[in-house]
Amino acid sequence: MKTLITRMTLFGVMVLAGCSTNHFPEPKSMEPMVEFWERVYSEWNENQAVYHDNRYLSVIYDVVPVPNQDRRDFLRANENILREELVDMVARYQNKEKLTRNQRHWVKLLKKAGGEAAIYGAPERLRYQTGLKNNFRKGLEISGRYLPEFKAIMKRHNVPEEIAYLPHVESSFQGRAYSHVGAAGMWQFMPSTARDYMPMQRNVIDGRLDPFMAAEGAARYLGAANQRTQAWPLALTGYNHGVGGMVRAKNQLGTDDIGKIVWQYQGDRFGFASRNFYAEFLAAKRIADNSDSYFPGLHPQKPRKVDAITLNAPIKVRDLANALMISEIDLIELNPAWLKNIQINQAAIPSNIPVWLPKGTAKRMPQDIGRVYDKR
Repeated sequence: MKTLITRMTLFGVMVLAGCSTNHFPEPKSMEPMVEFWERVYSEWNENQAVYHDNRYLSVIYDVVPVPNQDRRDFLRANENILREELVDMVARYQNKEKLTRNQRHWVKLLKKAGGEAAIYGAPERLRYQTGLKNNFRKGLEISGRYLPEFKAIMKRHNVPEEIAYLPHVESSFQGRAYSHVGAAGMWQFMPSTARDYMPMQRNVIDGRLDPFMAAEGAARYLGAANQRTQAWPLALTGYNHGVGGMVRAKNQLGTDDIGKIVWQYQGDRFGFASRNFYAEFLAAKRIADNSDSYFPGLHPQKPRKVDAITLNAPIKVRDLANALMISEIDLIELNPAWLKNIQINQAAIPSNIPVWLPKGTAKRMPQDIGRVYDKR
């Protein structure tokens, strides 16, 4: 566990480092939110649950160990007990009755965070969050394989390189991550959005599962989002909430200040996840930029080494592997966007997508099959 002094020192380093760019400001009003997610990512592990106020994230009621079995039942039961204590706290405070020791502490935190009014809605705002320390550490190590190319992709699309850190928030750099609402891949695109930004064909190809195809899609999506919002914090929040929603927030409040929007905007779908998305990104960026200070002894994966080609015409995996004198398994492993029908040679690899090959393989590719992939 880091001391507060350590966290404040690292924050100072990040503020100074951030002076060279205005793309992702860190509003003072959001610092409690950023610090909360910083602790979720670097201090609390997956077997700890943090019970907190869902609006005033500096208000933390308890941190409890979570058993491996019946986790959800345990978390909800604990939540119900704590909510009853908060209901009792509000009643006692309202009636000027004596508070328990815990209740006195909670009242102090709530008043400091949101004034006396914050006390009265506390039971309804109770939420729990499990830690992500181990997952984030693994993500930092995995990211070594991807970040150099991700940053190059962002630069090529005139998008801030820091957006390469977004998979820390979305998936902890897990290429096969799936959400309960249907988002998939390291960059967590929904199918409907992905169709506009990367190759998608049912049972044939899913560009969301290729981290590099999806990174290209994310760069294009966020570049377009920034054109509409004219503010990178709003564009980034739009990645979660929808760009149209952020344009409405900007127009309704008459500001593009994300620090004001997260506190004042009352859109129907602008809930906890959307309101905290930018803070999560800032926390992830802060840690990734100072990873050795947060996680000493990291062993980052090495960047991948591949050749990239584009096919002149569709071709099946078997035929491409034979032409290049490599195994089908190696080809399939390097190209995670290929779905079952390609893998079992029922469908051909499309000609309009990049194909990744083992390094040094492209030089023996017959000219009638393909050409070097042009990344522009």
